[in-house]
Amino acid sequence: MYCPSCEEIQDCKAIPEGKAGLKGGQRWQRTDYPDLQWFRRVRQCLDCEEIFVTAEIRENILEELVALRDALSDIKINAEKYQRESVVASRTLSKLSESLSVLRALDLYKQESTPELDEFFADPEKEDEDVPRPRRPQR
Repeated sequence: MYCPSCEEIQDCKAIPEGKAGLKGGQRWQRTDYPDLQWFRRVRQCLDCEEIFVTAEIRENILEELVALRDALSDIKINAEKYQRESVVASRTLSKLSESLSVLRALDLYKQESTPELDEFFADPEKEDEDVPRPRRPQR
């Protein structure tokens, strides 16, 4: 039997539950899961003398436990991936929001146009050497 203290297979003996400070009764079940029943056994490692409790369960319950652990592992991996991707998406949305603010400001600028501004943007080919003329944004 596997000894949790030695962390390897060792010879173990069964001992009475009272010696381990447990109340008697080997057969146990969960009232909220009537199909989950087991026999509790108290063991003692013959090498290190560690006392531990084991349970004898139906094999299909063990297979279900393994399947649930695998599913939980997949959920954790997907949750971590989702978290990383949501951080990237959040940063991208922040940058997009900043860009939209700039575009809205440009749109307001165009709407508040004056004849002087129109003249300034009118001929981009005629540039004053000291003042570069930006092109008016196109819609």
